[in-house]
Amino acid sequence: MQNYLHNIITRISKPLRIRVGGNGMDGSTYVPNLKTFLQFTDPNAYFNDIPVNFGPIMFDVMNKMYDTVGAMQFIIGLSMRKPEDTSNVVLLAAAAEERLGNRLDAFLLGNTIPMLKANLYQFAASLWTVDVGLKAASVNYSAIYIHTREYGVTYNLFDPPTVDTSTSLGWVTGAVYYSALFLSEMTDPSGTVIVDLNLNNSNASPEATVAAYGIYHNAGASRGKLALINFADGAESASQVYRIPANISDDISIRYLNAPSVTERRNISWAGQTVGDNGDLIGTQETVKRNCTGGCEVEVPSPGAALVFLSGSEFFTGNSTLAAPYGYPSGAMARRDAASYAVSFTMAVIVICIVS
Repeated sequence: MQNYLHNIITRISKPLRIRVGGNGMDGSTYVPNLKTFLQFTDPNAYFNDIPVNFGPIMFDVMNKMYDTVGAMQFIIGLSMRKPEDTSNVVLLAAAAEERLGNRLDAFLLGNTIPMLKANLYQFAASLWTVDVGLKAASVNYSAIYIHTREYGVTYNLFDPPTVDTSTSLGWVTGAVYYSALFLSEMTDPSGTVIVDLNLNNSNASPEATVAAYGIYHNAGASRGKLALINFADGAESASQVYRIPANISDDISIRYLNAPSVTERRNISWAGQTVGDNGDLIGTQETVKRNCTGGCEVEVPSPGAALVFLSGSEFFTGNSTLAAPYGYPSGAMARRDAASYAVSFTMAVIVICIVS
């Protein structure tokens, strides 16, 4: 789990935001003197709404993950299921503020309504999530939520080998995790403005198989990147060529998100790398560079997406692996246990990728 979060943190331009909340938390109770992470209270509970007792160890886990993988901001869900009795909600809010300090970003009153789409474990979902993130930013959303829940939910970003082996090899990476990598490299610390270029009337046409977005830095004052998406499936002839006019950028650097087909579940890559069974990125990081002074072309395979960095736009290079494939860094045993607790937690955890 450390690697999965650290991969994003090293690429994103603002702190990674994590929300702890959801269906399970809405029916759960904060118990200040509980000595274990959580305690199941109803063995016959509906699988989509499992209430538990949970205690201060939750905050210990969150703080240890912060110390291990890097800066994060936390959002804590507060239940409004029983508005006539908010005593436990107030108790939880006070404990969160005390134990998380300035790492606490906000409280979220009540639960959210999740977006359920079919085939969320396939590459089609990777492209869909990239498009939704970019589109949301273009209409002034500042963030998107990507849900990750308990073990085995098909739209999870990642899953441990089993519910009891979260510190072992054999993690499974969801297709949408690759979208998070793409989106995390999209923004810039100077402030990012996204513009939907409405390529081939993609805003209105249900037949559109392409999309393109302009990404501006310095709060919109300078050109930074282009995001190009090709939704067409499979055939080589369906590759899409995007033409960048002269005098836009002296040179460009391109990173691709691709897979053999929209139904692919595992053979997905970002910048030439796939995610290994410990959340580590495997393979050589690939960035295609070319001169574009007089204009140039970018070919996006089908299906796939490209993030095009214009002149002067920085991008992450290097190895973001934090925990080694066959062990954890020296002195990190306590943090390893914290990761195990975090994965076992049944309350919904939502990763938030800043998109503008």
